[in-house]
Amino acid sequence: MEFLLMIKNWHLYVITDEQLSKGRSHAEIARSAIEGGADVIQLRDKSASSRKLYEDALAMIESGATRLGASASAKIMAEAGAG
Repeated sequence: MEFLLMIKNWHLYVITDEQLSKGRSHAEIARSAIEGGADVIQLRDKSASSRKLYEDALAMIESGATRLGASASAKIMAEAGAG
């Protein structure tokens, strides 16, 4: 129930996908999304290695992403500092 209450406060949930972004990186997408008012950003890359997902998550956090989700291992995201 607590999770659903948190979702209720979200206005914009962005999913990054480098294959659909016309050459923009996950971090660039995240930066633009944050500037546009995104509440949550999800890193999505089904073909990336664990290492690349980790590096992309770090870059997104450095871009200012504070609420970061992923279609990836929770362990990878925790190691990158996503929360």
